[in-house]
Amino acid sequence: MRTTLALSDDILRDLRALAQSRGVSLTKAANTVLRAGLAAVNDSSRRPPRYVEEVVDLGVPAVDLDRALSIAASLEDEQTLRKLEQLKRRS
Repeated sequence: MRTTLALSDDILRDLRALAQSRGVSLTKAANTVLRAGLAAVNDSSRRPPRYVEEVVDLGVPAVDLDRALSIAASLEDEQTLRKLEQLKRRS
């Protein structure tokens, strides 16, 4: 069957190089590449296996998680105060 396709310059260049290296026509090279590409797209067995995360019991939390944001804010405040103290010492 004959049809017209608009190919990007880089794809046409690669197809021509493939055809020349294999000693076949551009049509035969294009058909080979298209068949391989379509087979890969349609082959669901080539999909990577689904990732399953292992669940691990970490036990009882060492800190009260209800106050986690409050603790984080306190730590951030302490760090800010340390930075301000260092700036005062440098001045």
